[in-house]
Amino acid sequence: MKSQHLKYVKKGSSKAKKEIIDGHEKTEELARFKYIFLVQNNPALIYKYLVEYSKIPIPLHKNLLLLEAIEIVVKRFIHEIALDKVGVLLFCARMLIKMNKTNKAKKLCLEILKNNINERDKIKIQGLLGDIYYKKGDVNGAIEQYSSAIFLAEKTKNYDLASIAYHQVGVMFFKEGRIDLALGNISRSIKLCEKTERNYKLGESYYQLGKIYEKKEQWKLALRAYNKALIFKKKVEDKEHYDPSDIYYRMILISNKLSNSKNSTAKLSS
Repeated sequence: MKSQHLKYVKKGSSKAKKEIIDGHEKTEELARFKYIFLVQNNPALIYKYLVEYSKIPIPLHKNLLLLEAIEIVVKRFIHEIALDKVGVLLFCARMLIKMNKTNKAKKLCLEILKNNINERDKIKIQGLLGDIYYKKGDVNGAIEQYSSAIFLAEKTKNYDLASIAYHQVGVMFFKEGRIDLALGNISRSIKLCEKTERNYKLGESYYQLGKIYEKKEQWKLALRAYNKALIFKKKVEDKEHYDPSDIYYRMILISNKLSNSKNSTAKLSS
């Protein structure tokens, strides 16, 4: 799929960005999108267009082309939800969350749940609702939604989705200062990640585990976790997710603490 707007986006200039945000190029592209949407009504093709719009190099909350395209899709698909359309609607909800349109995202998720959808999609929606509550600053609400996702994922043996939900709950508990609960959930996430070979999530979960051990001042365990985080993050094909700078920084700080501790012990014993 090659969309006409791409030639403007690739220029990268402020003028090109402005045109695709609120100029005549946005109007023209939306007209093209509506035509394809109405004539072909192909969810896979619609999804490709939405993904392309989400990649326009401007902040998502300023991407009016994507927002208006999402509104077109939701208005049509929400009344005739079928298996091949749920994935498109879930992508729309995910983008709305990233664009800080949390009320619209929540309304969309709840509408999708009213339909006869499969268990995996229900789990994904519970996770998205957790993201929405967290974005709104309601950590307890987020934990409740992620926990619902865990329950359903474990019950239906969707362990890949369960690993994500455990990770998310663990992060919430860590932010709340409930370290032991954070440790239990992150450890469960790691176990399930290893079972399903989700290398990207393993890197994230080991990174979180390192932060937990840091908080508990268990320096050697923290170093071990950070080392594993680096190993698994390097295996990720999507290099966009791989940024080891913070891990290395934390490892240096811990190494300095251990070194200072050894020096202090040596002085005391001499």
